[in-house]
Amino acid sequence: MGRDKGASPGTNGSQRRRGVPMSLRMRFAFGISAVVLPILLLAAAASVASRTTLAGFETAASSANEAAIPIVKLESQLLEARTAGYDEVFDGGRAGEAGFDDEAKEVNRRFDRLMRTESLEDEHALVRSAQRSWEEALEIVDAAGALPPEDRTVEMERADVLYQAAEDDLAAAERSAVAEQSTRLSDARALDTRTQRIALLLIAAAVIAAIVAALSLARSLLRPLDLLKHGASRLRQRDLKHRVKVDRNDELGEVADGFNRMAEEIERVHRVLLQRALLDPLTKLGNRPLLMDRVGHALARRERDDSIVALLMIDLDGFKEVNDQHGHLAGDEVLTDVADRIKNCLRPQDSAARLGGDEFALLLEDLDSVEDAGEVANRINHALVTPAFKVGGDQVRLSASIGIAFAGPDSTVDALLREADLAMYEAKRRGKNGHAVRSVLAPH
Repeated sequence: MGRDKGASPGTNGSQRRRGVPMSLRMRFAFGISAVVLPILLLAAAASVASRTTLAGFETAASSANEAAIPIVKLESQLLEARTAGYDEVFDGGRAGEAGFDDEAKEVNRRFDRLMRTESLEDEHALVRSAQRSWEEALEIVDAAGALPPEDRTVEMERADVLYQAAEDDLAAAERSAVAEQSTRLSDARALDTRTQRIALLLIAAAVIAAIVAALSLARSLLRPLDLLKHGASRLRQRDLKHRVKVDRNDELGEVADGFNRMAEEIERVHRVLLQRALLDPLTKLGNRPLLMDRVGHALARRERDDSIVALLMIDLDGFKEVNDQHGHLAGDEVLTDVADRIKNCLRPQDSAARLGGDEFALLLEDLDSVEDAGEVANRINHALVTPAFKVGGDQVRLSASIGIAFAGPDSTVDALLREADLAMYEAKRRGKNGHAVRSVLAPH
């Protein structure tokens, strides 16, 4: 889990922010104003149109609208069913207040009602064509839900073509219905043309302004919120190095800065706790839990590649006298020196741990031969004996009893630790300053 480029806390500070400060309250006020203004423009356009439209036009328009209303309602219902169909296929049926099945039934009812409307008899052919396109699209949507995601997209594109064909037929039917009233409307249209053009321009301007304002407001608010949500998700997944990059100087920028500072503190505390949990505080070597974990991983790797794995248990000879004669502080200094000498005898891939008191353990993996473990034990004993340890003004010579155990195919962590411990006591019985070897199973 690496740190995202440019995600350090400094990059979220006030020094890198540009532009005029705008708080969330100001953004909301601006967004509301931008939405209300188009509404006012629409109201003004409607007022102008209503005042200049003749009574005869209103009567004629009412007659025309009554003829076209059922088709318009069907077009609207078809659009809602189309949206619900997408929800049904891709989102499991969350289609607003009504599910896709309900929307589809309503579309079918409206088609049947149009086919029974005598005043739209001339438009029945177009309506029937639209109905056939709708029924084919309905079959595709019903089957698409059971397909894999990549196939659903292809099928829904086919359905879109049919939806569009149905909408085109209905639009044509609507135009045909309205055209029947063209004679009655011709005189009124001549009077209302200029007013309608003005109203249409105002409406178009209002809609465009509303869309631009809504998109701008949504982007300015939702983008940083998405980044914060993503950052919280990454933090919950223990990606402690992830930082949120929100380049702004309002409340959301302050929240992002606070999030990054919190993530840094969590990472720092996690690092400290991890060190305390897995490292010996005196020698900075691994502790018993870390050793057992690494031994377990080594045994698992040995099962895969049949490599040579050895565990060495080390007990210092004569260390008790150091504590008794010079005190525990002096003893701690000697243990730290012992740890450094042991580490200098190991390869980079080897692991060393302090188990407590004057007892240490080594994990050696991928040895070329079993003799390599004995050579490591000899190097450690030589390093402990020469040079002598300086304790105050005195020189103290220590040695170590080292037990070596080799892992076999059926080795367990506890069994390997036990065998190495028994080998260490065997080395002490032989006179100390040496090593003894045991193996869970016969070594290579």
